[in-house]
Amino acid sequence: MSESHLFEEIAGSFRGPQGWLVVLVWMFALIFTLFFIYAAAGMLASEALHDRICYATFSIWAGLGIVMIKIWYWNRLDRNAILRALSERKNA
Repeated sequence: MSESHLFEEIAGSFRGPQGWLVVLVWMFALIFTLFFIYAAAGMLASEALHDRICYATFSIWAGLGIVMIKIWYWNRLDRNAILRALSERKNA
């Protein structure tokens, strides 16, 4: 059974019938990351307590969004690795 490297698996996730979904997920991950950076910077720059709490809440939600996207993507990579291993075993 051949092991593929991480970058090969990431590049392979963009191929196939659902490659558009992976592109969409990467775009959402970028949007959530930018939103997290904006909210964290706003929290550090604001002086009013209410604004800090709002920015902190927004940054927590953006961070949770990033984590959920990463979990989905790593599960997809794992699924592709399992399917590839099953295919190799079937063909062997």
